[in-house]
Amino acid sequence: MATYRFIWLDEKRNFVKSEHIECATDEQAIEIAAHQTGDYKEIEVWDGPRPVCRCGNPNKISKG
Repeated sequence: MATYRFIWLDEKRNFVKSEHIECATDEQAIEIAAHQTGDYKEIEVWDGPRPVCRCGNPNKISKG
């Protein structure tokens, strides 16, 4: 299992918090991230220096 870093971002893409989560595959990390946005604008997932995905929160879509 790999340890992925999940990074939560606010509306201005500022770092809010991060957490390390063990996942078997990139797909599992993406699935977890898709359900972890909470009240934040986006969540990024990294496997070491490699970006895996960025998931946006559909409830925080920018208007404009």
